[in-house]
Amino acid sequence: MACPFFLLQYADDTLVFCTADSHTLGVLHLTLQLFSRISGLEVNLQKSSFIPYNVSEEVCSFVSQLFRYPRTELPLLYLGLPLTVSRPSRSGFQPLLEKIDKKLAGWKAKLLSRAGRLTRGGGQRISLLAWDRVCLPRVHGGLGLIDFSLHNKALLLRRLWKLYTDRSSLWFKVTNILLATQRGCKSPSLWITEGSFFWRDLRSLFPLFQLSTRIQVQASTDTSFWYDNWDGKPLLFLTKSEARPPRPRICLKEGLARIVEITPLPHTLNSHDIISNAPLAFHPVGSDLAQWVWTTDRIFSVASTYKALSSAGKLKSPFMWIWKLHVPPSLKLFLFLLSCDRVLTRQQLSKRGLHTQSGCDFCSSTDLEDNLHLFFTCPFSASVRRRLQIMFQTPCLLSSVSTRQALLSLFLTNNLSRLQSTVLATSLYAIWLERNNRVFRDSSRSVQNLVDWIIVEANDFLRVL
Repeated sequence: MACPFFLLQYADDTLVFCTADSHTLGVLHLTLQLFSRISGLEVNLQKSSFIPYNVSEEVCSFVSQLFRYPRTELPLLYLGLPLTVSRPSRSGFQPLLEKIDKKLAGWKAKLLSRAGRLTRGGGQRISLLAWDRVCLPRVHGGLGLIDFSLHNKALLLRRLWKLYTDRSSLWFKVTNILLATQRGCKSPSLWITEGSFFWRDLRSLFPLFQLSTRIQVQASTDTSFWYDNWDGKPLLFLTKSEARPPRPRICLKEGLARIVEITPLPHTLNSHDIISNAPLAFHPVGSDLAQWVWTTDRIFSVASTYKALSSAGKLKSPFMWIWKLHVPPSLKLFLFLLSCDRVLTRQQLSKRGLHTQSGCDFCSSTDLEDNLHLFFTCPFSASVRRRLQIMFQTPCLLSSVSTRQALLSLFLTNNLSRLQSTVLATSLYAIWLERNNRVFRDSSRSVQNLVDWIIVEANDFLRVL
């Protein structure tokens, strides 16, 4: 009589899953005894335990006497995470959160620069940008930080991919037992909506998975007539579920053979449309192959999926040149904030409810200090730029109506050399530092002294970076 055991092993830990009947438990106990006699290794009773689930107290007492292991109840911690058969509660993750808090406290994020916070993932009290903008890829105008919600979707889609492509994996075997064998199917029934919380969450991503895959038909027996994208248009798998027939498990080969009998078809489709998009011939040998549309080799990858999810419907940013400049990360981050009009001038502070005195610290203007005036139209900033123009032939700034337009006019309308772009970028940062010195330290430098400092810093950047 066969005794099914399922094993999960990590390092020197082994989890054994089995039914709680006397025969199966006896075979397991005998197996462990034989292993000990042959290898000379003994099971550590202090580190071992048994976990009953839907088992009577009588059986639990029998297991305790047979194995002499202590009894443990679910949920429990395994590899630092809560192990349970139901959705983990928030309190179950509390030990992990406390561990992360201790790590973050050691980083002393308050002492880091903005670029350091970007690297470390820390925060600051005044939010400079919306989190959605920060998580956009740089090519779309963001900072490229990971959006954990989208990244989690990409990781979950890998589970669906394995159900289609890796039938030898433990994940496929477990899912096949739980969702297919019990319902008399040959493969996991991906359209089944009931099940555990994890399966329901995974199932909610199935429409996205369908849009991201195309089936290369071979024998056509592994492909769903209704649910898989086998024609590349797509047609059937995008139709509403209520329009589908009562036999959703029909395979492609059977569906095409009985197309006239399948009723009702969605009103937007007819038999001729479906047959015209069907494969011309089937291969009697070979399994149908799933192809991932977001990669050139048609094989799933988390990176390609995350890139597709984060870039969907987004326009390319005209400020990618910022990240290619030969300046330190802190200066690149400053220019990025300037391109978003988010440098904390008095106007930006006022928008956040922090009201200060109006006016520019460089000139006699009484208007509220904003990014366009401070960096581009202020006479002091213009004087710095004119002197650099004489020395390095940097472009002059024509009239601009916004900070973004002014930046693009300076950096993109001319074919700048590496030296010119570095000098221009350094000059903008120098103006910001000089402004802060006048506001917070009550110290100032002349235009010429500031220009000399810019030249020294720009040369250092070019030499080191």
